[in-house]
Amino acid sequence: ESASLAASKDGYENYIVYLKPQTAKSAGAQGYTVVPENEFKAFLEKNAVDFYEPDYEIKLFDDFGASGSGQWNLDAIRVAKAWDMGCFGNDVRVAVIDSGLYLHPDLSANVLIGYNYIDKSTDVTDNVGHGTYVAGLIAAECNGQYITGAAHRAKIIPLKCFDKGRASTVTMISDAIYDAVNVYHADVISMSFGMTANYTSQTLKNAIGYAIEKGCILTASVGNEGKSTVYYPAAYDGVAGVGSVDSDFNVSYFSQRNSTVDVVAPGEAVESVSIAGYTNDSGTSFSCPQVSAMAAMAKCIDKSINAAAFQNILETTSTDLGTQGYDIYYGYGMINIEAMVNKLLENTPVFISPVDRYPDRAQVTVYNNSAAALNASAIVSRYEDGILQKPSVSDISLMPSRTAKISSAATGGVKFMLWNNLDDMLPLTPYRFSE
Repeated sequence: ESASLAASKDGYENYIVYLKPQTAKSAGAQGYTVVPENEFKAFLEKNAVDFYEPDYEIKLFDDFGASGSGQWNLDAIRVAKAWDMGCFGNDVRVAVIDSGLYLHPDLSANVLIGYNYIDKSTDVTDNVGHGTYVAGLIAAECNGQYITGAAHRAKIIPLKCFDKGRASTVTMISDAIYDAVNVYHADVISMSFGMTANYTSQTLKNAIGYAIEKGCILTASVGNEGKSTVYYPAAYDGVAGVGSVDSDFNVSYFSQRNSTVDVVAPGEAVESVSIAGYTNDSGTSFSCPQVSAMAAMAKCIDKSINAAAFQNILETTSTDLGTQGYDIYYGYGMINIEAMVNKLLENTPVFISPVDRYPDRAQVTVYNNSAAALNASAIVSRYEDGILQKPSVSDISLMPSRTAKISSAATGGVKFMLWNNLDDMLPLTPYRFSE
């Protein structure tokens, strides 16, 4: 069957067209151009097309309202140790490809400028509430208000690809993924949507592969039908597919059961911010961002962690549930941030956290991860033009598994260093720097 007949029969609104090299000048930065159906046949007749596919629809996963109280999910994923060590996702950039974002008071300090791929503007106002809810689970501030995000010092980049119709397209999502990497320099990409395996998209697969190649960690919901149907992007290699459990750690009735489930996270009656204030909701859409938050905390400990290393962390540190070993209901089990921290630091006797900035100070946490007492000298100094300015020195004495805070009245341009002693001047850890 000819390409033109196939296009006419399928009746898609737009097609993704990869042009042959001699005609590719009109293609976008990602190598493709989007052609309306009424112009598609002309491209084929000119023999200008190297490859094409429909611009398939991608749907935001549904959510299910629920009642509950308390952020039970934070205890379930065991965030306490990471927080005690000063790892809150500090300044890690998390791109949330979703319905945009409402600047809720609990979120506004942690939101960067994003983009609206529907209107081609920077107005990312959330008319659905889904994106706001997802962002809150990652980075709602720890400000004494109603809820706290698991990685509450991470920075959210809202990339709006969905609105009230709850549907987007392959090209919108792919453009958002490329921009997350190239324009917004995201460390983590969170995706609570899916395209059925009835379709295959080389364009979306290429975008996912590009982000992984550039060092991003990508997470995706597996879907909310409680069936074996496979959805992309969760099904792509290198993407962490996330299912849902309830507060008793039983797989949620709506969570997909298939090989795309890598891990599970709390997804029933979890609390977050909403357009109206705060609410409880359920769905694998809300399990996914908790794994995104976990990835942000992993990047706090080791900035070089990539998708493959993070996948290994999920496989080796998750708490096994269901039948022993991997299964299609729970994957490798419930995410366990404390176990992740222990694994990442197993060969690190002393750890300095990323810098945490407050209005009146910059601060790091020193953690003694060794079996012996730690006696060290801490140097805190302004750092300008390659020169330490008026360094201050203090002594630290810590028993195993204990922490200490080191602060500076200056918030920017500050270097935090830890030495075994000032005679040998041997550094115990890499330094931390406050931009």
